[in-house]
Amino acid sequence: MQHDIDIRGFGYRLRPVVEADSEFILSLRTNATLARYVHRVTGRLEDQLAWFHSYCNREGDWYWIIERDDGTPEGTTGLYNFLESSLTVEWGRWILAPSSMGAFASAILIFKVAFEHLKVNEVYCQTLLLNRQVISFHDHFGLERKDLKKDVFEIDGRPCDAVIQAITRERWLDIEPRMEAKALRWADFGTRKAVMSPMLASLNRLAVGGQSVEARKLEYWMVFMVIKLASCLN
Repeated sequence: MQHDIDIRGFGYRLRPVVEADSEFILSLRTNATLARYVHRVTGRLEDQLAWFHSYCNREGDWYWIIERDDGTPEGTTGLYNFLESSLTVEWGRWILAPSSMGAFASAILIFKVAFEHLKVNEVYCQTLLLNRQVISFHDHFGLERKDLKKDVFEIDGRPCDAVIQAITRERWLDIEPRMEAKALRWADFGTRKAVMSPMLASLNRLAVGGQSVEARKLEYWMVFMVIKLASCLN
């Protein structure tokens, strides 16, 4: 549904999905690597737009773009299947670009939305049993394994099992400080990577033979600056 929940933290932001995001979302969902464990889509923009318009009319369904503080989109995440009677909600549609470092930040932000904005008692997720990396992330993030559902999803015509993991409000309040500390470390590493990458790219270009004396001096200076910057950011 259309909403105005917008939250920032740890170098990232969750902002509501808008129609103009449809092409970006489609690029994620049709990426061969990222789409292995999600429901298949047709790959047609008009179908993605139709899905977006349908989403806008669904109650208890919130969808966000995950983007860096500089506005660069890196993924999506969502909360849906909200039950008012039990105050539970499902977390899903969590897809991040391969180069993104926003896993910890986006997970923390989604829990802040769920527990602080929506005031739910529990957040749960259903992850394909084959998607061991995400299941492991949830384990380390503090979610508890609740159940194994047989043949709950169908991917490429094949029935697939799913692991149900959940976290309660009480559990989240207990682990939130530790998770935020980890997210801050990841945010620091992301800043370091963003600053150093252009320097390293320049070094790689200079490393291709035939540099002049001045180019070689510049290379040595850049190596020194990279080392100095890394030490300052540690």
